[in-house]
Amino acid sequence: GGMVPALGHGQWYKLLLWSMTEYDQIVYLDADTIVTSNVDELLSPSLFPPGAHYAGAGDYSAGSVFSLRPSPQVYGRILDTLGTRGEGSYLYGEQDFLNDFFRGGGRVTLVPEVYHCLAEDFGYEDRLPAATGTCKVVEFASCDRGGGNGGRGWKPWDEKGVLEDKLGGVVCRRRATRMFWELVEFWREVWRKGGGEEEEEEEEKMKMVV
Repeated sequence: GGMVPALGHGQWYKLLLWSMTEYDQIVYLDADTIVTSNVDELLSPSLFPPGAHYAGAGDYSAGSVFSLRPSPQVYGRILDTLGTRGEGSYLYGEQDFLNDFFRGGGRVTLVPEVYHCLAEDFGYEDRLPAATGTCKVVEFASCDRGGGNGGRGWKPWDEKGVLEDKLGGVVCRRRATRMFWELVEFWREVWRKGGGEEEEEEEEKMKMVV
């Protein structure tokens, strides 16, 4: 239900992070995000007061960027809640679930919005903090485009022509700017350094073999 057909059941796997008790604290980032400056605050022990196990930006936190403190008790409650309500109860999948589950009882820590900016907002003066370039984490957000790109927003690993030709240069709600394309190049540079280019070459070779 909800966004599962567009985003896939894999979005729910991130809930397993609360079971990884070999770590004191974990910062989760989606593949379509890019870190632009120091984010040590997200790994600060002081981020979590007693009883808190989740930290996100804004009144409604995105499921793409958050910090957490693993706990077997919290993980057990997560499974119980999902078992009772089911994933189909959440329109935007695990993102809705995280906000619903952790905001009850004050179990969430709010971090500044500089930890979650949208790439599409860069270059527009009415969108802060993106307009000032002070963002620390930027997401190439998903959005329902109703066709053109498989029903989702353009991602930095997609072809530039898809955005310009099929989507009319509009990312989700705004036309791509020079600052947007600079972010795309930055994401791709990090991806190449991480071995992404080699993986893509191997995939192309496999296609030729088939």
